[in-house]
Amino acid sequence: MGGSAGAGNVTPTAEFNVWADPHAAAIVFNAGFERFLMAGLNLTHQFGIDEDTIVGLREINNPVAIFAADLFDFYLSSYQKRTSGQRVPLHDPCAILAVTHPEIFTFEPRTVRVETEGRHTTGMTVVDERGWDNQPLNCQVGYAIDRDRGMNIFFETMRTYTAE
Repeated sequence: MGGSAGAGNVTPTAEFNVWADPHAAAIVFNAGFERFLMAGLNLTHQFGIDEDTIVGLREINNPVAIFAADLFDFYLSSYQKRTSGQRVPLHDPCAILAVTHPEIFTFEPRTVRVETEGRHTTGMTVVDERGWDNQPLNCQVGYAIDRDRGMNIFFETMRTYTAE
């Protein structure tokens, strides 16, 4: 989970996790992993919770779902004070789903570089959308998630917890 094939969240161009240590991120992106997935902001912002999601979690009525609903209620309220969004992204669950349920995602092979020296772009993940870089495709970049299927999996997982 990191990067973005679009705008950043800590600077106009950089996502926090990559921005925090762009040199380490550059090493990871260039490590030559056989299958390296990027669940960036452009993807994780498609998977989030809104007030209806919180109501649905409370209806599950188990301690874990209620606790999650309480956390998400605070998270959504805080998020809405800073943005005009009615849905707050679930970055971590989206990234986990990308690994456990890749069939609900659209990934495309791309060359991705991490900017480590830019005055205004340090920490930016530069995604070669056109293939002009002529470099090896080092990353499967996430572009879309079937949100409904992802939410169904998320809710099914929440239903598995008991009151123990």
